[in-house]
Amino acid sequence: MAKRLLFWSAFLLLCLGIVTVRVVFSSRGLLRSAKEARAAGEIDRSMRDFGRSARMYTPGNPYADQALKGLLRLAEEAMGRGEKERARRCLQEARSAILSTRSFYTPHADLLAEIEARLAVVPPGWPASPAEAPGPLTSLVILLGAGMFIGAAVMMILQGRDVAGQWVRRRMALFSLLGALGFGFFLLGLWRA
Repeated sequence: MAKRLLFWSAFLLLCLGIVTVRVVFSSRGLLRSAKEARAAGEIDRSMRDFGRSARMYTPGNPYADQALKGLLRLAEEAMGRGEKERARRCLQEARSAILSTRSFYTPHADLLAEIEARLAVVPPGWPASPAEAPGPLTSLVILLGAGMFIGAAVMMILQGRDVAGQWVRRRMALFSLLGALGFGFFLLGLWRA
């Protein structure tokens, strides 16, 4: 049992590592594309790619951070040229990128507050109040529900049979109940979000 648990833990860590590396490399490529577009004067494409790079957030990803800063620079440059609509779109893209990466915490919360303040004045009429974000408790319920559901499915596969290979009804019932409960928590969290 301990060897199986160790194997599956190592497998899950390997999968998480692969996904994280893929996200960071995608963010780097999009950042490079955004910088090239900016140098070529293709501001709208640059804004789009900066936003996509910023959405590829993982803790410690420097490319996502640079992409957010790139969006803010584009907004400042647009304001300097008197292009308020383009500046507003750059700020909205940065705001959207930050909000799309939040979970039980919001990365770049200080930068989000600064962006919200800038949006309050560029141009007049844009609502200053942020959209209501799901709280940490709601995010926790979603994550707990998903974890329970997946964990119950894995346990059903690993522990649902006896040594003779026959399904054990009590275990199956328990894992099914835990899976249904986890799925219920997951749906409840999504409904409250």
